[in-house]
Amino acid sequence: MCLPLLLLVSLIVVTNSCVRELLKDVCFIYNDIKHFASPNANQCQQSCTQLDACQYFTYIHSRQECYLKGSAGGRAMNVIHLEDRVSGYTLKDCEEKGKKTVSTVKMFLKVPPGVDLNDALVKEQILTQIQAEIAQTDGGASVRWKEQSDGKVFQKKEKEERKKERKSKDTRHDHLNVPSLLVHLVVILG
Repeated sequence: MCLPLLLLVSLIVVTNSCVRELLKDVCFIYNDIKHFASPNANQCQQSCTQLDACQYFTYIHSRQECYLKGSAGGRAMNVIHLEDRVSGYTLKDCEEKGKKTVSTVKMFLKVPPGVDLNDALVKEQILTQIQAEIAQTDGGASVRWKEQSDGKVFQKKEKEERKKERKSKDTRHDHLNVPSLLVHLVVILG
C-alpha cells in the first residue's frame, strides 16, 4: 500500500565542531538559559560564544530578541521551521580542531485524512522517503524513529491541551509557535 503523504519535516544533522553559518527560518526550541534584546543575529551568536553554558541560540528579527540555549537539562534539542527566526551555534568550537557538518533537509509529504501516522507501515514508508532524501544530501547519515514512552513517533496535541500548556508555560517560550504535530527522529552520522 503506497500512500501519498504531505508533512513538513526539517532535519538538522550536526557532528562535533565549528559551524559559523546562521540557519535562516530555523528555530531551536526549549532549553533556554537566557534571553535579552539584541540588535542582530551575529551579536546573539557572539553572546552565545561568550557564555560557557550556551551551545546554540535563536534570534527573532521582528522582536530583536536573542534566546541563548544549552542542553544542561538533559532535554534534546528540538528544531522547527519558523519564519523571522535565525539560529546558530556557539563559535567556541571554531577554536578547536575538527569540522562540523550541518545538513538541513525539508520534505513535504501529503497525509490523506484518516491515515494513522503511527501505523508501522506508514512510519516505514515515511522513514524510507526521509532516508532517500538524506542519502542525497549527506550519504554518511542514517535515520531511525525516536519513539516516545507511549510507543508513538508522531504526537498530535488537541486544542484544549495546547491551550492549557500555553497558560501554564513560563513566558520564556512565548516566542514559540510549536506545531501540533511533532516528529521525533534520531539522525546518526556514519
